Amino acid sequence: MAPRKRNYRKEYDEYHAKPVQKKRRAGRNAANSKLKPPKGKEVHHKNGNARDNRPSNLAVISKSKNRRMQPKRKTRRTWDMEIVEVATSIWPIIFGVITVIVILAKLHSDTEILKEKVRTLFDLFNGIGKGK
Repeated sequence: MAPRKRNYRKEYDEYHAKPVQKKRRAGRNAANSKLKPPKGKEVHHKNGNARDNRPSNLAVISKSKNRRMQPKRKTRRTWDMEIVEVATSIWPIIFGVITVIVILAKLHSDTEILKEKVRTLFDLFNGIGKGK
């Protein structure tokens, strides 16, 4: 299987362009310009706050040590599996609700009610899929 191509524009728009991320990046850049670490070294913020550039909070350490000290993040695979688990637990409910709506619409012999309810249901679940 070929590796998935990254959409850098989308990554920037959805994450890096946010005001909070810009402030964090500005803090890291300010720390780097203050200490000017040599090649293979990085500036480490002892309290984890990239905007806290007090000299007592900064240290120059190796890149590998700095990476080991970073908080653990969820991998993409873990995140994808959580989405799959949620989706598989929701689909039986979705089909059950649609079945009930179809039965009720047939009892009332009103196709407009059926169309409206199904449309509302799909809008609702589309919103869940997009994280709303």
